[in-house]
Amino acid sequence: MKNSLKFLLVITLLCISVAGLTRRFDIVVSSEGTAQSFVFYDTGEVGSVRSFFQGQSSNVLFDVEHLYLPESKIDAVRANYLRTSDGEIYTVDANGFVYHKRYYELDSSIKHFGGNFFVTRSGQIHIVRNDGAIIKYEAIEGVDLRNLKVVGGNYLVTSDDRIFMIDFKGFYSEKTELFEDSLDDIKILGHNYIVLSNNVLYTFGSETVASLDESGEVIIDENNEAVALLDQNGEKQYYGAMYRYENIEFESIVKVGGNFFFDKDFNIHTISLSGSYDRGIADRKLKVVSEHDVDRSAELPAFYGTNYFVYEDGSFYLLDNDGYYNFVEILSKRVAMTGFAHELNNSSK
Repeated sequence: MKNSLKFLLVITLLCISVAGLTRRFDIVVSSEGTAQSFVFYDTGEVGSVRSFFQGQSSNVLFDVEHLYLPESKIDAVRANYLRTSDGEIYTVDANGFVYHKRYYELDSSIKHFGGNFFVTRSGQIHIVRNDGAIIKYEAIEGVDLRNLKVVGGNYLVTSDDRIFMIDFKGFYSEKTELFEDSLDDIKILGHNYIVLSNNVLYTFGSETVASLDESGEVIIDENNEAVALLDQNGEKQYYGAMYRYENIEFESIVKVGGNFFFDKDFNIHTISLSGSYDRGIADRKLKVVSEHDVDRSAELPAFYGTNYFVYEDGSFYLLDNDGYYNFVEILSKRVAMTGFAHELNNSSK
């Protein structure tokens, strides 16, 4: 990863001021994730959505107390942060907690809004981590970030066609050499994927670094899985990964979310935290997964978020880190906007 000590790195500590949330956690889990997000209701109320699902009674969607933001008060909203029309910045972590960056200062105005990063007019890049903190890089050596060709969710393309992935730990890594196609063929930008007109899909994920034994072999645990390499704080080490998939049938895609999309046959396609596409499952249609839900195998959602989608009747689904969809609840409030936008979602295709 090209996050070397050559660059000035400033970690903005999590603000003590946290927007209050009404919630309860049955299980405390790690804060891995990159697609946590916001949902906005037509009442002006704001909800936060965490990046994982665990258990049938899992708490996923929360009301952000003391935060009232009708559309007229929102300047920009992306995957894990938003900025109000007054210039206030809020971030959300993988657990769904929201942080008000009351005193966060910028050297210049924001020019590029990525999914988990933003770039100022002077070329500084600010990365919003999965714990809600913001890391600032004064520059990327040899790279002009002031004028970007593509601004994706957890990736960007520079004006000279260099591709960088932005991971959920706040680091970046260049992936240019892994890209085998033409950037001019990009048709769909998701949060952690792109689709090209030649029916090729690229995904951007975070893989765990495996531990090696003295002979350099990967250490395998009792479940026949690689043992993750831990840092000095006992946390897993990750590296940015980019994967290429063929035969995606670009023309069949009709609706787009952050880490998922739907095709014309109502199949859902997902991209996991690691960059895995569809989990190797073909023809995935939504089925009844709760006694409170109905068959969705021939119906498309009305709203598409970074890691969730909502049907016209208020049925709310989460797309978790592992690439699974989960029915959460039927909303009592109507969604006004999601923070993820794509022109396909407003077309009749």
